[in-house]
Amino acid sequence: MPVRFRDLPLQAKFLVCLAVFFLLPLVTVAVLINLQAYGTIRTNVRQTQMQVLKQTKPMLEALVRDTELISLTLLSDEKMQAMIRYHLGEEPAVPSGLTQEQRAYDFQVSFQPLMASRPYIQTICVSRDGGVVFQYGDRVTAEDTRFDAVARERGGRPFWTGVYTVANRTAQTPAVPVVSLIRTVNDLYALRALATERISIPETHLRSLYANIQQGMAGGVFMVDGEGRMLSAASAAGLGQAPADESYVPSLLPAAEGMFGTTRAGEPVTVFHYRIDRTGWHVVQWVPDRVLDRQNGLLNLVLAAGIGLCVLFGGLFLLVQNRSINQPIRQIVTQMEKVRAGDFDVSLALPARDEIGNLGRQFQEMVDRIRTLIDTVYKSRIKEREAELMAM
Repeated sequence: MPVRFRDLPLQAKFLVCLAVFFLLPLVTVAVLINLQAYGTIRTNVRQTQMQVLKQTKPMLEALVRDTELISLTLLSDEKMQAMIRYHLGEEPAVPSGLTQEQRAYDFQVSFQPLMASRPYIQTICVSRDGGVVFQYGDRVTAEDTRFDAVARERGGRPFWTGVYTVANRTAQTPAVPVVSLIRTVNDLYALRALATERISIPETHLRSLYANIQQGMAGGVFMVDGEGRMLSAASAAGLGQAPADESYVPSLLPAAEGMFGTTRAGEPVTVFHYRIDRTGWHVVQWVPDRVLDRQNGLLNLVLAAGIGLCVLFGGLFLLVQNRSINQPIRQIVTQMEKVRAGDFDVSLALPARDEIGNLGRQFQEMVDRIRTLIDTVYKSRIKEREAELMAM
């Protein structure tokens, strides 16, 4: 037979009331707050991380625009055009009788102030069919012609290569991976291509423009070209290839920017990315969800601590009510059971001045009066009995 609430002991009633009317609503509210805050914090943290990543975009776009500006300055320079025509044998020596080397030196002297503020440019090379017309920086004995056909097809419009190493270098130092701007140098006075221009930038410089956002954070950041091949990364091992550990890369190439969740090596991560429109490059960052969700963990810790404190105070409340209510009532009930059994030797020590203390004192007074009354009646009966015996 089920026990009804009204039949429960007083302490059990307190426990039930504490659980139903205090702890249960508190836990329910905490869960609702957590569910609401979890989604909000999760979204805000990821949007903030996306904005942090996009702070690197202006620097990369500035690098691209500046390199294209240098390219335009070169191909539209009269001295450069004259050097190319002289290299092709179409223009005799100028009246001063300058050789090709002297022409190049003269141009480089005038060109040097422009390059002084652009130390990131590793190489500038103007060539025709592999023959070098002019070069600045890291020199080659013969120019690599692998990009010439594409440059001619584009008719003077620039394009950026993937990452590669320059061949035929004169320097004995190890070749470093570079990314190059390639374009055809067209004749300013005729519709024809004169030469091919290459401006190379070290991959390490590209990396320096975005890699700092990853410092002190788990995860990784890298760049891919428009075909999804690794353009820049902390490790040079996979440069120029499709990233083996980043199978999600093809899915992000069509989008200008965004973020999405996926798994990497079995771990849930969030991927952030944006595109440099002029080049088709994508800067990609992945961050483990456990890192991004630390604030939610802190929220859960605060809520758990709050619930724990409430349980602690609830326990203290039960302890107080047990000492101030339950124990005095149990003492009164015990003394009542003695009176019921005919034992009027009642002694209640309830110093409290509250309702329960007053009840105990009144019960004590009532028992004392009953005991006095019984004694009086008992003695009166004895005296009557004695008088009767004496009268006989």
